[in-house]
Amino acid sequence: MSRLLTSSWQLQLDRGPNCLFVRLCPDDGPGCDESQLSGRLANLMDEHLANRLVLEMDQVELLDSMLLAQLADLSSRVKARGGLIRLCGLSPSNEAVLRTTRLDRRLPHYANRFDAVHGAVPAKPR
Repeated sequence: MSRLLTSSWQLQLDRGPNCLFVRLCPDDGPGCDESQLSGRLANLMDEHLANRLVLEMDQVELLDSMLLAQLADLSSRVKARGGLIRLCGLSPSNEAVLRTTRLDRRLPHYANRFDAVHGAVPAKPR
């Protein structure tokens, strides 16, 4: 199903040391409503006692305004708690959207999970 037709996300979780990995996948069913994504992810960090979050964005077809607003809010929440948030797996077009909105400064993007965890040089525009 096209990302344009869904307003909810399935959140696939994986734990690492002091880090929570979450893959966002479009969901047709009763997944996490997009308007509540920021709060849900912040709660998951609390539940898993994680202060670092890596969002795997390879299933996200389009970074629309609602999703960007949720990511910006999440970034503020995580930083207020002294935590860290990183993105990985963005498509080239979504990388461009992140740069255009200047959210790339608040939400560093990495090529993959490994680079995000180890703080490699953030992905550069192609």
